[in-house]
Amino acid sequence: MKLINGNEILNNIKDEVRNIIKDKSLKLTLATILIGNDEASKLYINLKEKVCKDVGINVEKIEFSENSKEQEIIEKIKELNKRVNGILVQLPLPSHLNKEKILNVIDYEKDVDGLTSISLGKLLNKDEKNAPCTAKAVIHILEENNINIKGKNVVLIGHGNVGKPLAIMLLNRDATLEICNEYTKDLKNHTLKAD
Repeated sequence: MKLINGNEILNNIKDEVRNIIKDKSLKLTLATILIGNDEASKLYINLKEKVCKDVGINVEKIEFSENSKEQEIIEKIKELNKRVNGILVQLPLPSHLNKEKILNVIDYEKDVDGLTSISLGKLLNKDEKNAPCTAKAVIHILEENNINIKGKNVVLIGHGNVGKPLAIMLLNRDATLEICNEYTKDLKNHTLKAD
């Protein structure tokens, strides 16, 4: 068994990004959109803001109340598309909002979370430029540690915003893939068969 040091990988990425921004004198702004009062979402937004500031990316935080109207959020995203480098809508959204409708207003080039239909669709053609960040992180960690998954039996647990894109990215690398979820019977048996 090999221990993978995620913090070391993170620090290397931050150093690389910081150096690119400095060397090219880039002025970048990420807009984060938080809708509602979900405590976990607030924590994630704050962590993302901290990392951005650490590497030299400006952050514009936009917050909407829990009962905000969909059109109000869409109009804000359209305005942000014209003037920032990246846009991130923190999920989950309040239940009265249509996630796909809101996310798909984000221009493809500004979709830092890789969750628009265009970004997800391009994954099927092995275009991972805007792959969802968590799925991309899993692949990066595997590659940084020279873990070749070609032909390996991989069991992926979960088929949501992370699981589905990660499944495609694993298949893009020729893994033999089994996808499990909360309804899978005898999950332990499935995972024991994985490489």
